[in-house]
Amino acid sequence: MGQIQTGLSSILKRVKNREKFVEIAELRKVAGLGVNIRGVNTSGCYYLKGFFNAVESWRSNRDIDGWRLADSMFEVGTLEGSDATHQEYKKGYPISTRITSELIAHTKALLNLFSSDVPLMVPLRPTDCHK
Repeated sequence: MGQIQTGLSSILKRVKNREKFVEIAELRKVAGLGVNIRGVNTSGCYYLKGFFNAVESWRSNRDIDGWRLADSMFEVGTLEGSDATHQEYKKGYPISTRITSELIAHTKALLNLFSSDVPLMVPLRPTDCHK
């Protein structure tokens, strides 16, 4: 099993164990591997957004899934975030972040995309004789 598959499976294992938080360092590692693979399999880039949103969800101008709030929604987001539990902070970022439904859905999608150990084969065909 590849490193990305191991990382994605680890996140889903946390969900299965009913854990509510995941370390940001782990999410960054998995997202970094996904970015590297994205050069070959471009369809995975849409699902990496869930990882980056989860990493940035601690910021005050974000909703619970990590999406940026419009100025008019900022006050609502502040009220929503006031119910959050206190987290430890290290160098500006929290040590862990909440596992959201969006993160779970994106993790499952990426695991499905990267399920094979065989690299993605992209057939290429020249459009004329000089290519």
